Amino acid sequence: MKQQLDKNILNSLLLAHEQWYQTKQRQGKQLLCENVDLQGADLSNRQLVKAEFKHVDLRNANLSNTDLALAAFMDVDVRGASLTRAGMAGITVEDTDLSGADLQDANLSASFMRAVRMEGALLTNATLIKCLWHDVILSQINLSNVDATSAEFVHCIMNKSQWHNAVLVNTKFLHCNLPQASFTGAVLKGTSFRGSSVFGCAGPVASLSNILGDWVDISPAADGSQVVPVSVLEMMLHRSSEK
Repeated sequence: MKQQLDKNILNSLLLAHEQWYQTKQRQGKQLLCENVDLQGADLSNRQLVKAEFKHVDLRNANLSNTDLALAAFMDVDVRGASLTRAGMAGITVEDTDLSGADLQDANLSASFMRAVRMEGALLTNATLIKCLWHDVILSQINLSNVDATSAEFVHCIMNKSQWHNAVLVNTKFLHCNLPQASFTGAVLKGTSFRGSSVFGCAGPVASLSNILGDWVDISPAADGSQVVPVSVLEMMLHRSSEK
């Protein structure tokens, strides 16, 4: 049973953390939230750099415009929360549920994620430069206009994900599941799809060059039964561009 925090107590903890960060740890105290219920809490426009959340319920919380750089989320329920324009550069997120969260315009550069659920989340206009995400479920997710330059996605599930107008320069999709992903208007240059399932991927893409990877799988079941050279994916995307 998670402890519910009184609003005044929560505000005191947030102020202490902001002081801790602003005084370079000489005053105040780092925010270490563990086993607490913060459903619907207002943490917007705060400075929570290096804050730590462990076994916390943040469902429907408001963290918009909050600076969460280098913070850590461990086993956190963030379903339906607002993280619009949040600064999340260098954040570590593990065993966490972000399904239905609003991350539009968030900065997730150099973020690390492992075993995270993000079905139905909104990531339009987000910055994903050099992020490293392992085993992240991104099915039915809107990633329109993201900048994922030099990002790396490993063993991620991305069924029907939308990458409209995304910048995917030197981006790596390694052994990812991408059936029916849409890349309309995306820029793909030096993008790797090594070992990924790409059945039904479509464009038309804005630009495509130097697609990397030894092979991709075009089987409808995404079971590796129809392995083909990555050049087949290039032809698929070029064909969609010509429609």
